[in-house]
Amino acid sequence: MSSLGEDESHWVRMMTSRRARWDLAGRDSSLLLARNLKTF
Repeated sequence: MSSLGEDESHWVRMMTSRRARWDLAGRDSSLLLARNLKTF
């Protein structure tokens, strides 16, 4: 049972980190888009 709990916590950690990465990627891409629009 403990191994299943560890897998569950690992999955949750993976999902939250992935979501944070997506948020950061979205922020970076929007900044890059704004920068590109300014240059163009």
